[in-house]
Parts: sequence; C-alpha cells; structure tokens
Amino acid sequence: MHIRLHLVPRQKLESGEKVFLATAAGLGVLHGLTRIFGLGVVPGCRFRAVTGYPCATCGFTRGLTRLAAFDLSGAFAMNPLVLPFAGFFALGLVHLGWSCLRRQRLVVVLDRAASWSVAYGSLAALVATWLYQIACNRAV
Repeated sequence: MHIRLHLVPRQKLESGEKVFLATAAGLGVLHGLTRIFGLGVVPGCRFRAVTGYPCATCGFTRGLTRLAAFDLSGAFAMNPLVLPFAGFFALGLVHLGWSCLRRQRLVVVLDRAASWSVAYGSLAALVATWLYQIACNRAV
C-alpha cells in the first residue's frame, strides 16, 4: 500500500473545490437558518418515517447544526460520524486556503490497495454507525 504526496502549481479553482466551497457556504446558511428559526427547519428522515428505523445518516444534518453551535456532545448524540466528517472538512478548508495562498496544490495519490482500504474503511464506519443507531433506537 503506497501513498504519495506532491505539490503541483495551481491556476484556478478545480470543479471539486468549487463544490467544496459551495457546501461550506450551504452549511453556513443552514446554521444561520437554524439559529434564527430553531432546529425545525431541518427536514426529518423519510427512511425512518417509512420503516421506523433510522437510516445510516440519520441525525447527520442536525449533528452538523449542533457542531456549528460548538455543541460537541449534542453533535455526537445526533450521529457519531459528524465529528470525523467535521475534522476532515476542517482539514479540507485549511488545505484549500493554504493552496490558494501558496498557489500550489497538495495532491495525494493512493495506489489501488490504499484506495480500497479507504473505501472499505468508510463503508465499515457507515455500517457500524447504522447498527449503533438501530441498537440504541436513536430518536432523532
């Protein structure tokens, strides 16, 4: 398993970076709306409404709104995957800011084994969180 890092010059924002910034802006708007109107602006889970069981991402949006208000325990209670996601998101923002200032982009290249490890690890975390939410009968 090999992971390589290298710097490449950057000219403009890539399309993925634009989506990343749009997501950050959307989360900021969501936080503003929830601060003004309360948590009621976040829609409920359709999967849970139909089946009675939480979906794998149940409580994620509510967890992000709690995290934006610096309520770490409340965010974790909504969905345990919120905290690792927020950490990676913060690293992404720092990386994007650094690369824009330095006009260089850090590229991470994973070989096939490392890519599959990341994919299977992410899937395992999602399934484990889903089973945890079902076992604890999370009411979100």
